[in-house]
Amino acid sequence: PGVELFGVLSNDPEGAAVFDGAPVSRPERTLLVRSARPIVARIAATVDATARQPTEASTWVPGQVEEPAAPTGRSRRAGRRARTLEEQS
Repeated sequence: PGVELFGVLSNDPEGAAVFDGAPVSRPERTLLVRSARPIVARIAATVDATARQPTEASTWVPGQVEEPAAPTGRSRRAGRRARTLEEQS
């Protein structure tokens, strides 16, 4: 109950390879992306309609943006590298 089928994605291993870093000349023309467009549109419409109807459990407010974290003095690259090393340990 409460589960809605938004569509079916095409089985397109060549189109999906772009997510593994494979070079794809025109990813927007792959069967995977073309089959995903109407699904994404339906999900976006559903989320938009749901966001307009707040519920008691809802804490997110559409348009609300979190304040960015204060700079730490480290460069972005150094911060990213440090975070990655911390996650690995």
